[in-house]
Amino acid sequence: MFRSEGTFDVTVKDAYLSEPKFNKQTAQFDVCLLVETDDGQSDHWNGEWSDVLGTGNYANIPQWQSTMETLNKIGWSGDAQALFSQAVPDDNGRVTLPFLIGLKTTATTKASDPEKSKTGKIYYNVQYLGGGGAAPKALNFQAFQQMMGVTTQQQNQQQQVQQQVQQTQQTTQPQGNGVSGTNVQGNPFSRIPQQG
Repeated sequence: MFRSEGTFDVTVKDAYLSEPKFNKQTAQFDVCLLVETDDGQSDHWNGEWSDVLGTGNYANIPQWQSTMETLNKIGWSGDAQALFSQAVPDDNGRVTLPFLIGLKTTATTKASDPEKSKTGKIYYNVQYLGGGGAAPKALNFQAFQQMMGVTTQQQNQQQQVQQQVQQTQQTTQPQGNGVSGTNVQGNPFSRIPQQG
């Protein structure tokens, strides 16, 4: 269970087809994903598989298509035929989707209305996967340099180069072709092996 509202980094821990949770009359089934944070908060997300039109931003497409869009948004690139052709039974006979397990995404949770709950308690349910309005987290530049193996000495050299560039830009007027005459060397990432 989630303990608060918010947007959390999660990993898909289980993926299977389930009986419809919300639309039992017209839905054929749900695509069900168990998502979990690093600290153990978890919940199920259900993507309805039916021809019923969605609501809100999805009012013009059927629920199954909205489900497929969410699966693509969280990192799976496939269509409905690929989804079902890769489904396999597990030891308990469940229809599982093991190719979705391990995907990393975000889950946005929302508090339930305690008056509508059978127990009168507040639950924090997954409303959206793959963003739900959350912006991607930007990398910290120093952490990025450390990931790339840039040493403190190289970091200091880069800061000096950046300061020189800023000073030069402030004092150097563009020459005839509109390009400054200063040539700055010292890219600290030049040691990164090139892929090829």
